[in-house]
Amino acid sequence: ESLGLNASPIAALRAVAAGGRSVLVLDQLDALRVTTPESVATWDACADLLRIAATVPDMIVVVACRTFDLKHDPRIVKWKQAQSDDPSRAHRDIEVGALTPAAIEPVLRRLTVEYEGLSRPLQQLLLNPSALEAWYRLSRAGAVRRDITSHPQLLSELIKQLRIEAVTEHPTNDADVHEIVRLARKHMEGSGSLTAPDRLFDELPTALQACCAVGLL
Repeated sequence: ESLGLNASPIAALRAVAAGGRSVLVLDQLDALRVTTPESVATWDACADLLRIAATVPDMIVVVACRTFDLKHDPRIVKWKQAQSDDPSRAHRDIEVGALTPAAIEPVLRRLTVEYEGLSRPLQQLLLNPSALEAWYRLSRAGAVRRDITSHPQLLSELIKQLRIEAVTEHPTNDADVHEIVRLARKHMEGSGSLTAPDRLFDELPTALQACCAVGLL
């Protein structure tokens, strides 16, 4: 309701599936580990969503979570144990590890880059799928970034690039784009959620559209 949606994810997915098999994906469950009153409420809502989804025929639920939190976050551990204790809920753990150098070579070749020619820190960084995607997009926008050595540095540089794209490819300005990012971050940090309602950006519709178009939000 806070996002202005007309139906829950489960109801919407069932309607689209029209009686057929469907897949509900919940990514970054570990992001709910923040211990604030707001994050507790968000976790409760997420847990209810998972509970209901598990009762829907032909609905497969895929939950992504960091291994550390899956093993050590009390709420996630309790939830996972409940799935194991319920014989009516078949589940399987799938561990997703790092990529291999051979797996990322086709991506590097598009930039005429050899894996062995990169620094050791960058080599290790690019074995992470999200880091590889971010670095590839950043490098495609300009010169190949061989100077990146850490995930925080990579994300910082990518955000700078996306802000440039938002301003150059859409009829907005950097001040408005900056305000969109500030408002979104402030709301998410205060609410313990990974979303922000559209009404926060009512006064900046063009900047919001630009941010969404380039993937900044």
